[in-house]
Amino acid sequence: MDDTTTKLELSSGRAYEYAKCAALLREDIDIPGNAAIFDSALSNGLAAIVFYEWPGREVDTKGKIKSARGLLNIIKREVKETVAGIQVLRLPENPLARS
Repeated sequence: MDDTTTKLELSSGRAYEYAKCAALLREDIDIPGNAAIFDSALSNGLAAIVFYEWPGREVDTKGKIKSARGLLNIIKREVKETVAGIQVLRLPENPLARS
């Protein structure tokens, strides 16, 4: 397995984890541990986006996924504001089909 395949699998795993957590919260917002589930969804979703757009920037110097705040700061630095305080990042419909 080459490095590109490994990275794609890691990104897919992050996207899947986001989807799983988001589905749990959609089903029952009052589920026990909802704050932790939300945090996991947010962090994994942002990590998948940052990985897709700027591979390698989603991890810190120790190789761990950055916090949601750190990931949002990357997006804020990289994406121009369309309106004061709002950045729009357009992703393809199927990012895993990226060539």
